[in-house]
Amino acid sequence: MKRTIFSFLFTAMLLITQSSNVYPQSWTLNQIINAAISNSYELKSLSDNINAGRGLRQQADVPLNPQIGTTIGNVTQEIEFSQEFEYPGKREARIGVADEQLEIEKIKYRLAKVILQKKIASIFYGILYDQKIIELYEGNLNMSRDFLNEVKNKFNMGYTGRVNLIKARIEVLRAKRLLNSAIQKEVSNKVNLRIMIGADTASNFEIKGNLLEPIFNFSLSIDSLLKIAYKNSPLLLLHKHSETEAKYELNKTILSSKPNFNIGIVGGIEDREKAFALNFQMPLSLWDTKEGAKTDALFKLKSSDNQLKNVYKIVEQQVTTSYNEYITNYNNLKLFRDSLLEESKNTVNLAQEAFKKGSLNLLELIDAQRT
Repeated sequence: MKRTIFSFLFTAMLLITQSSNVYPQSWTLNQIINAAISNSYELKSLSDNINAGRGLRQQADVPLNPQIGTTIGNVTQEIEFSQEFEYPGKREARIGVADEQLEIEKIKYRLAKVILQKKIASIFYGILYDQKIIELYEGNLNMSRDFLNEVKNKFNMGYTGRVNLIKARIEVLRAKRLLNSAIQKEVSNKVNLRIMIGADTASNFEIKGNLLEPIFNFSLSIDSLLKIAYKNSPLLLLHKHSETEAKYELNKTILSSKPNFNIGIVGGIEDREKAFALNFQMPLSLWDTKEGAKTDALFKLKSSDNQLKNVYKIVEQQVTTSYNEYITNYNNLKLFRDSLLEESKNTVNLAQEAFKKGSLNLLELIDAQRT
């Protein structure tokens, strides 16, 4: 009895453990994106860089440590306490650089995330497109087989020659090749998605979505899209913060030539007498005035400014090109869906009937089907 109860509990625990690792049977785009983000080692690495940047920001705000020293001799016993003070503005410049570096790491994470989402969406809708193509090619293959049988019957009755029979068989082979190619492409895209989300490549993997979903309810003008891109583009934000960082670096370099100063207090016994002194020290910038470093920082700032202007142009070109391609493809799709598709179907049906009645030859029928 105890053994039976133990076996039952052990089996239940295994089922619970396995069920916790079961993936959805049909994946939506959002589910795939969320799983891929969780499984992306690149994003995890960039997230670690963000945490490292927070540590650097914390360190940049820390003041200099004081110093303590002692002198013990035959006639002198002294204790010295000193504190180094930074030139005004150095600490703020250092914090500014750390702040911008942290923002840059955050934007790098966001940019990588956007690129991943774009890649997944492209593969996802590519699979939906492949599935539509597979349905089309399956219908084409069935149609080619039906008409191969028609040609065989006509050949057996002596109404057509062997050449037409060979052509009909070639058309079936062509339809099979197109179908197999489309299936291989769909399988390849599914494997890519499985790898990206960390799913078992041997497990069943299906997706669900609307192939036409991305193109509906879209009414923004090109000017509105450009304003949104200029405000939210991760690539632009990255270069904006890089330029601001370069400004802080230049200011930090200029201030680095300014001397810190040290104030110390010394107290003790000298020749059996109490002694007290106040020290003030400041380095002299005689040789190292940081001129080379200033030149380097200045031209890096100019380079960052030029890169930012170039990215503005790149973003404008990308948005304009994508918008024009979208409008063109949308209009073509609408024309095809609303008129050409039905006309093509009717033409194929008429051609099939004409072939059966002998009004069309095989080549004319194949041409109608392909068109």
